[in-house]
Amino acid sequence: YCDCRLLVHIRHPLTLNKLMEFLECRVCHVPYDEGDHRPRHAPCGHGLCSACIGALINDSIYECPTCRQKNKVVTADDLQVNYDLIEVIRGFKTNNVPMPKETESIVSGAANDEVCNIHFKALGLWCLKCQFLICEDCVEFHSTFAGCSTTIATNVMEDMKGKPLKHIDMLLSNFEENANYASSRIQEKTDEKNEVLEMAKRQTKELQETAVRVKKELEEEAERVKREILEKAERQEKEILERAERQEKELFESAKKHDEEVKKLSIFLDEGKIHKNNLLKLKQQLKAANTPNTIRDGIRMVTQRKLMLQNITVKHLGINTTLGLTQALVEDKVVFAEMTIKNEKRHAKVCQHEEKAHLHTFLKQKLSEDCLCRP
Repeated sequence: YCDCRLLVHIRHPLTLNKLMEFLECRVCHVPYDEGDHRPRHAPCGHGLCSACIGALINDSIYECPTCRQKNKVVTADDLQVNYDLIEVIRGFKTNNVPMPKETESIVSGAANDEVCNIHFKALGLWCLKCQFLICEDCVEFHSTFAGCSTTIATNVMEDMKGKPLKHIDMLLSNFEENANYASSRIQEKTDEKNEVLEMAKRQTKELQETAVRVKKELEEEAERVKREILEKAERQEKEILERAERQEKELFESAKKHDEEVKKLSIFLDEGKIHKNNLLKLKQQLKAANTPNTIRDGIRMVTQRKLMLQNITVKHLGINTTLGLTQALVEDKVVFAEMTIKNEKRHAKVCQHEEKAHLHTFLKQKLSEDCLCRP
């Protein structure tokens, strides 16, 4: 500043009016500071204040209101601070230069007959390039700077009155745009939720139908297995009963055959006893007979005895009775009955007690050579 508090011209293409666009947030239009409105850079290159960035973060996603690029951001502190703008803001404060937003109050002061501290005249003029109030006497000195031009401060004030309205309209437009975007996002989320719920209902219904179908199939399979087991048990029971009946019949037939054999053997022994007694009597008679006088009488006697013995054997033992059996009865040999059981020959001893014959148990045994065996 010079002594007349006029802004020294800086050779830079930006005027204070143009610089205002970079020193305030594009959404809330509040000048940047080092507090809640600290300037920050998004990955896309566009910047906002920390407060607006935090308000635009939804589900850890930040969508730039300028280019609509989406980035994953949890909080506003995750974005880089624009320290260049902070240095500019600090320079304004260090040199006591009013921020662009403060120029409106300066113009209003001029309209209320504020005076120049140097010339003590009303600050009724406004430099369009430097964006600064001056008095009439300051115009001559201020015009020495290249590109500077002045206008009446009241006209500038009227123009500036329209800027807040434009800012409000811009805010309303941004709000409307953001509201429409939020509504569309809400509708998208609602549609997604409804779709998820509908899918969940379909899946639940499908699972219930599957469970009912599987249960029915398992019940049918269990009934089929149960039926097969019962049928198999009935078949096995029938087979066992039939086999038991056959075995019972076979045993009955075998017992019947045994009874018949025992009966035959009993008769055989009874007759054998009688024949034995007859043979003993015959033996005694032969012993008691007189000794033959001549050889011819002896031969005739032996022939008669042989015929008597043959007649007794044939008459009492039958035509099929072998000479061995007759000899066994005569010589008191052991007699066995023979029977084939399950393709194996078994023998039972024939015994006689008190003129009655009976059989012992049929056993698998080896007989001695001096035994007599009959089927």
